[in-house]
Amino acid sequence: MNKEMTSIIRRLNTVFSGTPWYGQPVLAVLESIHDVDVYQTPYNGGHSLIELLYHMINWTNFVLKRIEKDPVQDVRYFEQHDWITIDPAKHTWEKGMEALKASQQRLIDLLGQQDDELLREIVDERKYNYKFMLHGLADHYIYHLGQMAYLKKWLEK
Repeated sequence: MNKEMTSIIRRLNTVFSGTPWYGQPVLAVLESIHDVDVYQTPYNGGHSLIELLYHMINWTNFVLKRIEKDPVQDVRYFEQHDWITIDPAKHTWEKGMEALKASQQRLIDLLGQQDDELLREIVDERKYNYKFMLHGLADHYIYHLGQMAYLKKWLEK
């Protein structure tokens, strides 16, 4: 029985598309962003909505690739692709949303195949275990969700 893994999957699903305690889930907030300029930054040096979206995709894929034990897309790969330069011809809101949903679904599917033992293993090239990393991903979603919700309101004025 995989009680811990089931609990983590439930948490990730709740934060992403369920009914979290704090308010709207990631998907509801992001799907409400359609009439604002996702490329506009709030101030010099701040991140745009599209930059935040692709940042979230990057770190969701980081977690996914760590679980898959991918030797090609290692930690350095994701660090190099952290705050990428956004090309509006290539990085659209729609493509980003599709990529985030696909990464989340792939992650949930993969976690459903894992045992609780994985949670105690140390993540390659890191000093923490998979349990810490997976809870961190949920926290990461919530952190950036707050930024995005606030930025959306600011841009709608």
